[in-house]
Amino acid sequence: MASPVSVLQQVLGADTRSNPEQVATSYLSVKDAILKTKESDVVSVLEQLNPMDRDKLMKYLYMGLSTGEAKLCASCLIWHEKLTNIAGNGAIIRSLSDKSTPLIVSG
Repeated sequence: MASPVSVLQQVLGADTRSNPEQVATSYLSVKDAILKTKESDVVSVLEQLNPMDRDKLMKYLYMGLSTGEAKLCASCLIWHEKLTNIAGNGAIIRSLSDKSTPLIVSG
């Protein structure tokens, strides 16, 4: 089984801009990594991601929050707080202003 870091690096490093189906598949992988990571390990995982991947992860966190699933939303909020502490408010602004990847995954 791959570590959450390696899953996130692989998924977040992929170019999904022109393929909505790939965004949906990537979202499921990110969701799985978020839910499987212990809260005490989140900072360590985030520190191993590059700045561009952190910005992209922020977008996936917003996708997760949009689902309304209690467990997923709770995890996304934890990740959001820790990611914002590491990457700053700029990650929020960049993820919301980037129109190259949709924020909502249908299905």
